[in-house]
Amino acid sequence: MRRIVLFVISLTMLFALAGCGRSGENAADALNPEKTSDSAETETPDERDIVSLKEQYPEYFELSDLKGIEIFVWKTAGGTYRCGLMSGTNRMKTAPEIRALEQKSLSVAEAKAVLEELGVENDRFVVLPITQPYTNDADDTDISQPYIINGEYAEEIYKLFAAGTEPQAEDDPDNGQASPVREDVCELYLEVLEDLWNVDPGLNDGIIQIGIDLSALSHLTEAEKDAVMSEFAAKRGLPYVAGTWEELCEQGYIDKADLYWEDGLFFSIETIEDAVSDPPAGEPAPELTSFNAHKWRSGLGAFIYGQCTAQKDADGKWSYAVGYIGMA
Repeated sequence: MRRIVLFVISLTMLFALAGCGRSGENAADALNPEKTSDSAETETPDERDIVSLKEQYPEYFELSDLKGIEIFVWKTAGGTYRCGLMSGTNRMKTAPEIRALEQKSLSVAEAKAVLEELGVENDRFVVLPITQPYTNDADDTDISQPYIINGEYAEEIYKLFAAGTEPQAEDDPDNGQASPVREDVCELYLEVLEDLWNVDPGLNDGIIQIGIDLSALSHLTEAEKDAVMSEFAAKRGLPYVAGTWEELCEQGYIDKADLYWEDGLFFSIETIEDAVSDPPAGEPAPELTSFNAHKWRSGLGAFIYGQCTAQKDADGKWSYAVGYIGMA
């Protein structure tokens, strides 16, 4: 009798563990004796092949990257990472749209496999770190509060797509040379944007999104621009829209008639000219660049760092000096 009881208890625990390890799957399937150990391994979330993914999530393989692919990534309570994909648009995604991703989430490896299958290059997707979406989040109209994050959490998630099996950068169309992301240069412009954020903080009140224009910043490659914009926005816990001031007006973000962005803040940096240095005789000329940087909320609420000059020192560290400050 004792052996029977122990057997029943053991069998019950085995079924319970199988159910916990396979969310959304039938626990009995995990114990099917006809399945080999190899087939069981291929069914774990991180190892589903591309054929299985197409069968389970065909909608992911119909996504268009015309305006890029948005990859929403969150960390689960168990410490794993899950992803959901959507085609890029000229608007922020709503809370119900984000919540729906939880029901069809992918592992990081699966998300990268989908991107590779679609032929999406690394300059055609943006990583958007969020907190784990739940179907019982209260307010369907709130597109920001359930998913607010901090900078440390965002950096943790960006690293998942910064190395590994994601698509590699294409040649830079400006010079025909391979253009890996240069962390030192990106850090320079992140510092500029951070300084702009911190100055005149009243302009930041009540915003739920930011616009960023780096299109005229010739010092950065397209991949570097994307990296800077994504990281800056993530540290704020806010979605961003890339585009010029005029484009954001045309898309309805900025009220061009009243010169006001009610719930957003616009940043831009543009190269103005190549800075010139005059080093002492016998010393190499340092690497320099010059730019203007803007922060804009309205016609009466704006800030500019003008005629800035940035220089790279012998240790490879960039620093910059502001030529003049303008306010509106």
